[in-house]
Amino acid sequence: YSLPNITDVRTTPFPETNSLSDTLYGVKEGGTELVLYGTNLGIGSERNVFIQDIFPCVITDLGTTSITCETTEINNLETGIVSVRIDGYELRFQSGLFSYVNLEVSLTEDRFIT
Repeated sequence: YSLPNITDVRTTPFPETNSLSDTLYGVKEGGTELVLYGTNLGIGSERNVFIQDIFPCVITDLGTTSITCETTEINNLETGIVSVRIDGYELRFQSGLFSYVNLEVSLTEDRFIT
């Protein structure tokens, strides 16, 4: 028995995570833009972004070194790690946790109350 002659070997670059945008909190009503930075993030055919593994962040822009997503509405206040799943492989951003918060604007004062 002999192995076939392999003349064409292709390698796929492996995606890696680097950091999150400066925004590490957003309102529970959703709509907060997150930017995730890394390398080879554009590879693969299917990708999803989640907060705490269950709350989706809808991808609005995709590049090789960044993914931009918008948080969705949730019912409770939660804090969790942001992760990207590319073709079933999960990458976690360990550089910070994202927190959903209640954010109310005081009409009598120009400041935010959390």
